[in-house]
Formats: sequence, structure tokens, C-alpha cells
Amino acid sequence: MHAFIEPSAIREQMFPTDLETSPIRTYGATRNPRSAGGPRMICSTFISMIRFAAAAAVLGACTAMLWGCETTRLSGYYRPLPPKPRPLQPAPPDARADALVLNVSPAPQDTDGNGYPDLINATAHLFDRRYPPAIYQDGAFIFAMFAPGDVSRPGAEPLHEWRIDNEQFQRARGRSAFGQCYRFRLSMLDNGGTDEVALPVADIVCVFEPADRGEPTWSGEVATIQIGRRVRVPRFHWQVERDPSTDLGAWP
Repeated sequence: MHAFIEPSAIREQMFPTDLETSPIRTYGATRNPRSAGGPRMICSTFISMIRFAAAAAVLGACTAMLWGCETTRLSGYYRPLPPKPRPLQPAPPDARADALVLNVSPAPQDTDGNGYPDLINATAHLFDRRYPPAIYQDGAFIFAMFAPGDVSRPGAEPLHEWRIDNEQFQRARGRSAFGQCYRFRLSMLDNGGTDEVALPVADIVCVFEPADRGEPTWSGEVATIQIGRRVRVPRFHWQVERDPSTDLGAWP
């Protein structure tokens, strides 16, 4: 026959309220026999520590997963930084021009306000094909403006011609993204010239003559510019005045 044990006795053995006779000793627990918070505080503290450890483990796992995903994403799109640019080394003293690159503004300026453009902005670069940077070389630049199609026609006379040498040549020196260059402002009014030309466009070519009487260097391409009278049309840009009977079409 089994003896019946009161639940209160079991509870008293597991969680005694008398700390003086209890085998459970905990640092910081109260010695007041009337207080039952000591053992219960031990259990609640232990449970809280377990919960904290579990939460910390879950948080650490989530952080690791997020860090891994972020690292994978960055590794897929990351590109190393480009190397630092090195200064462009100048061409050696033996460099001689054998190539000419000409850049001309397609829309000259009207400096006298008569409706005809007359000032042409141009930039020339001299190159030695053996070296990458543009160079300076003593000599002279000759510019010529022709009617459309007359550049390649034998015996064609230019509409205007400019020769840049001596002091003008030295003052034209400058620098650009490609290195050393020459900048010019060519006026159609120089040497008694006129800007009242009955043409909508014109072609410009350039040649460089070295001072040592070497081989001249021509510009590789023909530069086309807008010339001729321009009138102001309401709500439109400047356009060239033309004869309606011609089939040249409207000028933008």
C-alpha cells in the first residue's frame, strides 16, 4: 500500500522557505523565512539567462546570414578602382610634326553686327606619329577658305586666306587635353576682306610649314563652316537668307 504524500510537503522539499535548513544556498538570496522570493528568483533568473542566450544565438545567426548575403552581393558587383593617372610625358626634342589635326567652330561670330558672320575660331594640334602628345614646332600656319567643293578642284581660288607666322604664331600657343596646341581667331575682315559672301557654307583647310623648310603638313579633313547672311525669324533660331527659287532647301 502506497503512502499518500501531501503536495505541500513535496513543494516544501523542492522549494524550502527556510534558507537556514535548506541545502540550496545561493549568493545574494534573502534569509527572511517569510520571503519566498529567494528560490523563485533563482528559477526566474535562470530562465531569463536561458532566454537571453537563445535570443543572442538567434540574433547572431541572423547577423551572420545577413552579412553573408551582403558580402555575396558586393562581391558580384565590386570593381577595383582604376589606377591613378600618370602625367603625360612630353615628346623628345627630336620630334617633328608629320600630322595636323584641325578643329574649327562650325558657327563663326558676327563681330560687326551686320548679319554676316566674320570671326572663325580654330584650334590646331601638331603630332609626331611616333609619340602620343601634341608638340610645338616653329613655322607658320596657312588657312584657306574655299567655296563648297573647290578644295579638290585644280586652279580654284580661295575666298579668304590667312598666314600666321612670327609673333602671331608665338602668341597662338596654348594647351588642351591633348597637350600643346595653337589657337586662332581668323577674321574675314582682315587685309581688306569682306564677310558679305553669297554662300551658305564654306570649306576651310590648313597647312603647316616648318621653319626648317621641311615637308609641309596638311590637315587631314576639310572643316565646313556656316557663312552668309542670317536673319532673325520670330520663335526660330538664326537661319541663312536664301533665294526661294533655289533648291537648296531651308537652312536650320
